[in-house]
Amino acid sequence: MQKIILLLLFVTLSHLGLAQDIDIYHKYKNDNYNIPRIDTSMTFEDFKILSENLRMIDMINAAIVPGYVHFKTNEKKIAYSLLGLRLVSYAAFSAIYFNENIEVSNFKLILSNNSDNDNINKYRAIYASAFVLAASTYLFDWIRGSYSLSNKQEKIRYQLALKLDASNYNSDFQYLNKKNIPSLSVTLRF
Repeated sequence: MQKIILLLLFVTLSHLGLAQDIDIYHKYKNDNYNIPRIDTSMTFEDFKILSENLRMIDMINAAIVPGYVHFKTNEKKIAYSLLGLRLVSYAAFSAIYFNENIEVSNFKLILSNNSDNDNINKYRAIYASAFVLAASTYLFDWIRGSYSLSNKQEKIRYQLALKLDASNYNSDFQYLNKKNIPSLSVTLRF
C-alpha cells in the first residue's frame, strides 16, 4: 500500500511540474511581452540568460528533474553530473526498497528474516547516504544554480554597460532638454 501511495505522490508531483507557474503573490506586470532595448552586440544566448527568472515552478521542477537550474544557465557539465549523482541515489533507494529481505516502514529498515542482522547497518548506511545524496544534489542545484544565473546576468549587464557610450545616455536627455514639455504646477504660499 505504501508503494502505491508513493507512486501516486510521484505522479501528482510530476503533474504539478507541468503547471505554467506557481505564484504566491499577484503579478501586476506581464513579463512575457516586455520588449527591452537590445544592444546589437548581444548574442541570443546572452539575451536568453538575461530574460531568465527563477520562479516557484522552477523549484518544483528542480526537485523532479535533476540539474534543471544548471540546464537553464547553460552549465551542461555540472547539470549532467547532478543528473548522474541523483540517478545513483535513486538506484540505491530502489535497490533497498525492492529488496525482498528488507521492509521499509516509516523510513526505518527492518529485515524480514533475522539471519542478516549484521547487514542491516550496511543497508541503513546505504539508505541514509542515498537520501543525503539526493537532498544535497537538489540543494546544490537550486542554490548554486540561482547564484550562477544571477552572476551570469550581472556579467552580461556589465559587459554591455562598458560597450555603451556616454553619448547614448546623454542623447535622450538632451532631446528632452530641447523639447518643451508642458507641465502644470500649483504653488501655495502662506
